[in-house]
Amino acid sequence: MQSGWNAYIKEDLIVEPTGSGLLSRLVFAVKDVFAIAGHTNSAGNPDWLDSHGPAESHAEAVELLLRQGARVKGVTITDELMFSLNGENHHYGTPVNPAAPGRIPGGSSSGSAVAVAAGLADFALGTDTGGSVRVPSSYCGLFGIRPTHGLAPIGGVIPLAASYDTVGWMARDAETLRRVGEALLGAEDGGGEFRRLIVAEDAWAIAEESCRQPLAASLAALERSMDSRRVTLAPKGLAAWAATFRRMDCGAQAALRSRHRRAVLLGGHAPAGGIRPCAARPREHSRGTGRAARRRRAARHPDGAVPGAAHRAERRRDRANAREGDAVVVHRRSRRAASGDDAGA
Repeated sequence: MQSGWNAYIKEDLIVEPTGSGLLSRLVFAVKDVFAIAGHTNSAGNPDWLDSHGPAESHAEAVELLLRQGARVKGVTITDELMFSLNGENHHYGTPVNPAAPGRIPGGSSSGSAVAVAAGLADFALGTDTGGSVRVPSSYCGLFGIRPTHGLAPIGGVIPLAASYDTVGWMARDAETLRRVGEALLGAEDGGGEFRRLIVAEDAWAIAEESCRQPLAASLAALERSMDSRRVTLAPKGLAAWAATFRRMDCGAQAALRSRHRRAVLLGGHAPAGGIRPCAARPREHSRGTGRAARRRRAARHPDGAVPGAAHRAERRRDRANAREGDAVVVHRRSRRAASGDDAGA
């Protein structure tokens, strides 16, 4: 266990800065999903590590930070395939939370948060799909941010769910957090002050009283100082939003696992930045149609209840409703398998 914290999967990986600027003399750690030239990512899974080759170049976010004078020191542990908010990893061990050693560190950017909280790095990169920077930052007592989706460059990052995946970062102080943001997003052009406040009453209502009460006076002051209004964010209920997110996130994870298994079965190394495209697999690995496919369907439905036309139409509607680039929402008969409580990245 490195320094007693088990934050790293590869602590001795060093990349020197390529320039100087906002982040000169600062050291940062990188979640094990960002490409580092010459390094093979594991995404928290030994089979992924064995079936992929080293990256040819750095991830875009890493390159920007190096240009601003920061130095990479160490690749950090992530939850397996980024799919949890706990911060635990069965294969590589669970990083120890410096703020509460008897508690989980939060995930899936667990190692990144622990490295910063333990003082092993000035800041760290993580990814946030459903809370995977914000949760470990909170658990470890750090400042952490998930910017607007698509604002920070995500090239060279192993995906989980493309419609949600976002590069984020954490630091022990707000000033460092701001400087990293300027390096990744560019400096503000001025005139960016907030003028309007929209309060989501249904989201505010589900906060625990111990959290809501200390913020009530600040909220009231903000409402008085701005053009503010109160709205119901989700008329059908926030639980419905959460369920939709979970299905799409779990569907993306299932697709990721499936394509990874194909890469392993085919042997050799998949591309460094991801997995072997489905179109590249030999014909004998294709699912096919006809009698063999009918036998497989019959084996999956021994009671004879093979999905009919109505069921197939429902699946087509699901696909039509899914955004381009997202994983297809799993059909009704498979939803029970994708009903886990955690959704990471």
